[in-house]
Amino acid sequence: MENKENKEWSICYVSGGVTTCDPGCNRYYPYSKSYKRKEILKGMNLCEYNEDLPTIKVKSIKPDCIEVMVGGVARKLTIGQKIEAPLKGLSYAYSDATIWIE
Repeated sequence: MENKENKEWSICYVSGGVTTCDPGCNRYYPYSKSYKRKEILKGMNLCEYNEDLPTIKVKSIKPDCIEVMVGGVARKLTIGQKIEAPLKGLSYAYSDATIWIE
């Protein structure tokens, strides 16, 4: 069985979406972005491509993992794991984001 902890990752994916601010509307607008490992810098917000998404800041980048700050909490992400950022906003008008590496 392969040990995912020691495998090097090459791409980081972030996906999420934003709802409209109208309580009577259920429209959800999806967003997605991928970064090559060399494009990611310490301190950057992986959701900076859309300011409405939750903040996921890079703490450190390593060959076998990436460490991020999500909602003020440090999280270590390895291949095969996903991190979901807390919802941002109100129950009827919110945004969310998920991050994973491959």
